[in-house]
Amino acid sequence: MREEQSAKTFHISTFGCQMNLADSSTLASTLISRGYRRVSDEQDADIVVFNTCSVREKAEERVFGRLGDMRRLKAQRPGVKVAVVGCMAQRLGNEIQRQAPHVDIVLGTDRVFELADVIEGREGTSAIMTAFGHENMDLIAPERENAHSAFVTISRGCDNYCTYCIVPYVRGRERAHSVEQIVNSVQKLCAEGVVEVTLLGQNVNSYRHGETGFPELLRRICLETAVPRVRFM
Repeated sequence: MREEQSAKTFHISTFGCQMNLADSSTLASTLISRGYRRVSDEQDADIVVFNTCSVREKAEERVFGRLGDMRRLKAQRPGVKVAVVGCMAQRLGNEIQRQAPHVDIVLGTDRVFELADVIEGREGTSAIMTAFGHENMDLIAPERENAHSAFVTISRGCDNYCTYCIVPYVRGRERAHSVEQIVNSVQKLCAEGVVEVTLLGQNVNSYRHGETGFPELLRRICLETAVPRVRFM
């Protein structure tokens, strides 16, 4: 009990799409594996994380509104760390700290899972990191709230660059997890009692890793795992 009480605590607020929800679950898993403890109320957290969205302007306005609340929290508890991660962090970078100087950490979409390293001051990390190309593409098992359903990220980013869409600019070029990684992840989830997996990506049906496209990936999952139901979005 003493160890649990002394562990650093964190709270994550998530804005935006299912991918962000999955990323928040994965981020929670990485923090827990490093000895941090998740709490349900940001008022009780040592680290308050906002995983953000830039697809709609309203989502960014909501985050800045919440960051205003954090100014009051930090006045009461100066040791609290505030982190803004994800798409809005990628798009705005330094501008976030210019508008909200009490924000401690800004991590773009490829740097989200380095949060623990940044908090702990690991070599090679800094408070603002938005460069693409540094993301750990290992499939990290996310923290799950639903015992029977799980997200599996199969790819990130998009190469389409549609005129109306910001996704390629904040998520980067498309890159995919290997078929073996994805199948292994689904197999582990099945062993834990999961009966439904949802495959996630900015554009899942454009999935390609080497010579394997999305139809072959679905076939491999169906042949090599026991999961009863596969969805994708």
